[in-house]
Amino acid sequence: MNSGFGRIAQRLKGNFRAERIQSTLNLLQKKDYRKLWASEFISEIGNYFSFFGVIFYVIELTKNEGTFETAHTLAVIVTFQVIPTLTVGPFVGVLVDRLDRKKILLGTNLLGFLVTVGYSLSRSVQQLYLLVILHSFVRLIFYPTRTAILPRLVEQDQLLHANSMIQISVQFSRLIGPVLAGIMLSQFGFSAGFLTDGATYLIAGITVYGIRTDMKPKGFDEKRFSPLSDMRGAIRIIRDRPQLKYLFSTSFVLLVGVGVLDPLLAPFLNSAFGYSPKEFGFLLALSAICGAVSAFILIARGEFSNKLKMIGSGYLLGGLSLILMAEASLQNNNGYLLLAAGLLGVVNVAIYILTATFIQETVEDANLGKINGIFATNLVLGQLIGSLLASWLIKHFAYEQIFLLVGTVVSLSGLASIYSVVRFKLDRQPKDIPQVGAIGIGK
Repeated sequence: MNSGFGRIAQRLKGNFRAERIQSTLNLLQKKDYRKLWASEFISEIGNYFSFFGVIFYVIELTKNEGTFETAHTLAVIVTFQVIPTLTVGPFVGVLVDRLDRKKILLGTNLLGFLVTVGYSLSRSVQQLYLLVILHSFVRLIFYPTRTAILPRLVEQDQLLHANSMIQISVQFSRLIGPVLAGIMLSQFGFSAGFLTDGATYLIAGITVYGIRTDMKPKGFDEKRFSPLSDMRGAIRIIRDRPQLKYLFSTSFVLLVGVGVLDPLLAPFLNSAFGYSPKEFGFLLALSAICGAVSAFILIARGEFSNKLKMIGSGYLLGGLSLILMAEASLQNNNGYLLLAAGLLGVVNVAIYILTATFIQETVEDANLGKINGIFATNLVLGQLIGSLLASWLIKHFAYEQIFLLVGTVVSLSGLASIYSVVRFKLDRQPKDIPQVGAIGIGK
């Protein structure tokens, strides 16, 4: 080891308490992983400039038409955001397993930059609709591509650690991004905010360009290309592997619960506790901090042999946190509310890290993009169904009743998941799946 990270790691040898620090330094020695990690951190921060920018730009464009029109326009914006995932989401994974993944990332960063320029030049809500679809397509491509790339940049036994590091950066971006975006938009206007996001896409693209690892998919038949046939093959993989079938089916229940929670959380906090946007932001910051802490804990703990059981336990804790949130309102107890928000942050990050790592460890390189593409579609579909369910539930039940109902269903799903893992021994990894370690890592 001749790098700065290597020299520090050498000094830490023999120190048991520094073992995990050394493991982190060993991971950060991999230049291509550092570049991927940095590009994602930059992009995540930049996303908030467009996220907040679109919301407040819609408010500005519709302020003379009344609050109903503003709410309706924002609802249409959300609908347009899910159109790419529901229509072409699974097929994006097919392309990820067919094309050079580095070029895909470069292309999505370029498209993201052009979309942000479009935002800055837009003058109507109709123009925003088209740009939102394109922007959603950028994010749709990025997730399965990055997830498929990671096993090529690090060794298999470093995957959980690598995913945890990425999630730590995501949680820190949730703390930094909204603050910076708010300052930029309020001081310099919408165009400056959108173009700032565009600059982060360019920086991220330059960083990705510096990756030297070969990103072309391995193990597929280059002479045959049929998107429908490839998708059927991916569905057969999920159907024939009990572990993947377990992940996709149980996570769907949780995602429906998240979909119910998302549109109801802000009005619930406002009506039950009088929370303003500022206090709501602080609660989200607390959740992000707890999520980062859970990622640090996973790093400190190291490798797990019972990932699926831990995921089931995460479902159980997620349901209990929703029940606790309802109790916080019924008893007017802010302490319960803060505890519930913290638990949700922990559960969200832990489940993501464990799920992503398990898929990367057990799915061969040639199918990683397709499987993750289907998983991303499953995520959006579950959240969409949950949102539609929330709009029906709120007409018939109080907020507290909805949270108690959804929390109970998710908790029971978690208990059933834990039982299934133990009963059918799902945590035993398949023996016949080829594993992919670090291939062709550059300098």
